Amino acid sequence: MNATMQKQQARLQAPKAAAHPRVQSVRAPARRSVVPRAAAVEAPTQVSQETVDKCVNAIRFLAIDAVNKAKSGHPGLPMGAAPMSYVLFNEAMNYNPK
Repeated sequence: MNATMQKQQARLQAPKAAAHPRVQSVRAPARRSVVPRAAAVEAPTQVSQETVDKCVNAIRFLAIDAVNKAKSGHPGLPMGAAPMSYVLFNEAMNYNPK
């Protein structure tokens, strides 16, 4: 064996240095069991695609108006998140205005 190979083998066989005392090992959080919540959410009523598109576009234009009125910000995120907000509000949230 040449000297370089001996150094490499010695390095591999050397005991590993202990971790720094202030560094703690990072453990993955325990997984929680997922409880199905299908019974908690009512089935959404059937709405035509045209109505859904009109609602999403209304949300987009309201977001643009809010950004313009505040004279601050960029309307990109609210415009892009309009379909998501429609689904959350109409299918996931339980809202009763009365």
